[in-house]
Amino acid sequence: QTYPSIPVNITAADLANRLQLSSDFGFLNVTRLGYCTGYSYLIEWIANGGQKTDISIANAGSVAPVGTTVTASVVQHGGVLYSPLPGDLTRTYHTVPQVEVFVGGYPSLCSDNTCDFQWLSSQTPTISSVTQNGMSLTI
Repeated sequence: QTYPSIPVNITAADLANRLQLSSDFGFLNVTRLGYCTGYSYLIEWIANGGQKTDISIANAGSVAPVGTTVTASVVQHGGVLYSPLPGDLTRTYHTVPQVEVFVGGYPSLCSDNTCDFQWLSSQTPTISSVTQNGMSLTI
């Protein structure tokens, strides 16, 4: 996508707003560094991250004064890191419902690589009576 006539002294907020109009960019955090004779813009993806096409500068020769250098460079290539890997990404096909169990915030490993779940009324607790004595409740 081409963005015509972006001023070389655009504010960080205005650049973020202009770039976020494209669905390719998603939500951005733009930081402007430097002074009136040399701005740098650091663009960080907040949402819609991952690998992006490098940004290129067209018509840099039309920037005044003549001889002004305008470049784009990559600080860090995007990617996605999951640690630990969510269960949604490791699902396998099963004909019965599966459960996902976490212990202390860490996913558990099911025996035989299956986490079958079957509801049985014989193994479901039932409440047969409730007795209240003051502030105590006995079930």
